Amino acid sequence: MNAQLLKLECLTPVHIGSGAELIRSIDFYADGGFTEVLDPDLLLESAGAMEGFAEAIRRENGIAGFLRGRGLNASMFRLHRVAGTIESQRLRLAIRAGDGRPMIPGSSLKGALRTLLLAAWSGEGGPHAGARTPAVRQALGSIMTGRPSARVLEEALFHFRHERIRSGDPKTDIARVITVSDAMFAPASLKVVSSKAVGTTRPTLTAAEALDRGASALLTLKMGDEFLSRRLPFPNAIPDLATLAAWSRAHTRHLIGGDITFFKNNREERMVERLAALLDEVEQFPAAAITLRLGWGTGWRTMTGNILTPEERDRVIRVGKTRKVIIDGHAARGAACDVFGWVRIEPISGAEAAVVARATRPATVQPPKLAAPQPPVQASAAAPMGLPPRDAFAQRLQGLKSRDWGLVAGLVKEAASHTDPAERERRLRLLADQFTATFGGDRKRMRQLAEMAEIAPYLKRK
Repeated sequence: MNAQLLKLECLTPVHIGSGAELIRSIDFYADGGFTEVLDPDLLLESAGAMEGFAEAIRRENGIAGFLRGRGLNASMFRLHRVAGTIESQRLRLAIRAGDGRPMIPGSSLKGALRTLLLAAWSGEGGPHAGARTPAVRQALGSIMTGRPSARVLEEALFHFRHERIRSGDPKTDIARVITVSDAMFAPASLKVVSSKAVGTTRPTLTAAEALDRGASALLTLKMGDEFLSRRLPFPNAIPDLATLAAWSRAHTRHLIGGDITFFKNNREERMVERLAALLDEVEQFPAAAITLRLGWGTGWRTMTGNILTPEERDRVIRVGKTRKVIIDGHAARGAACDVFGWVRIEPISGAEAAVVARATRPATVQPPKLAAPQPPVQASAAAPMGLPPRDAFAQRLQGLKSRDWGLVAGLVKEAASHTDPAERERRLRLLADQFTATFGGDRKRMRQLAEMAEIAPYLKRK
């Protein structure tokens, strides 16, 4: 089978974690009805050279005091501005590509496909349908009698046997013939959500970056390799996309149906309605659409295929007694409103693919930085708008608004601290011109500027 170009769309928020976490009061803080979430790399790049940065954070009771004490504005380092107060102590970051775009790695998608195949090959009629195959009955019998893992089941469904290759060797795995690309999303596709577990009284509040519902990306998928499939004795055959789509709908019905029962038992009526609506949406999809669930917060049932009966599961391991949900807002008392991880994958036309490709290009404009002092540069008549070439300091002043007063003290301090006298004076004159243009009609602001010894000599009175 040739690789096919497909479109992936998030049906619910999806979190694929990078492993990094932000910490409350250091990387994010509440301010005026919002929570400022800062980019730690940008913050450390800009502030790391400041003497006593770490000590100042501790002394000034967190990053908010540090920024205010130096006249810096959170917008210079902002990753997200979230309405309300994030009460969680930590915020999980999503995985990003090297160009900064959020992504779903091909390995995550392949893992979800593998779980779907396990559920499908476990029954004679597809996922959760018909009698179990003889190989599955034998494998589950071994597990129930005390085998330490489910590897015997995986080997029975995915691996062929060869006398010269050890059991379970990756070379014998049929997943070798499945190839999935990474899915790259638009830079603005992430939002911050908070979640907690239903079914426990333990504190479980956690915040996370998640791909927003409706976020789309392109991916390529190749299911099967004609040469390897013909030459190697795999225990099962890779299905075509139409069969895979039908299997995915059956597996989706099973997983969502189990969750609806769980939330009914826990009197979470809003979640019952949300999942019923999601299931109805899936049922209306075209026949070629593949529905998968993947990523953090999706639970043990999603990761394993949930092929065991409740009685069998209780004999092996006691899990699945809670469900992670997304809540309204970011307070611990927030009501459950959604779940993580559901995506749809379907064929896409060339024209539609071009639209998605344009929407998911990397951002070309980087956020402003408090860079290290730049060496003096010579003016050039060829430079746009009369700016010296590569004059990052002057370019940062363009578009300064009256609402940006919080940036003033930091800009003055940065300009006045330059070690080269000529460059110091040039920067202060640039600042004075820009400040006069921006704040010249505001007597209070101009009076405050005149009280700053560094900038006062360069101000032009209106």
